[in-house]
Amino acid sequence: RFRPMADGAGSVDGGVNLSEQEGLCAGDVVLVRGLAARPALNGRAGEALRWVPERGRWEVRLFGAEPGEPPLGLRPDSLQRFGSAAEAADALRLLVEAAPQDADLHCNL
Repeated sequence: RFRPMADGAGSVDGGVNLSEQEGLCAGDVVLVRGLAARPALNGRAGEALRWVPERGRWEVRLFGAEPGEPPLGLRPDSLQRFGSAAEAADALRLLVEAAPQDADLHCNL
């Protein structure tokens, strides 16, 4: 899970979701996964901007967001890190293949 550091940043321990991955940094490309309250955001890719320790969330700017739109505050377990936007798009394609009936995922391709 997340470990706060003295400078207010943090590190995360290895695994699939960000709550379990080592070294998430501002600027990393992430894919939103597992949101129940806003399922239309699942499968959207964006950039991790900063960790907000008092909220226990990452601020994430989704790719394609309108200028001036505030970043989302997302829990680490709702994010998956990728090396690039292309890798995130490839992962989204695999999700769509696994759940072809999920209209929200199709909208995010």
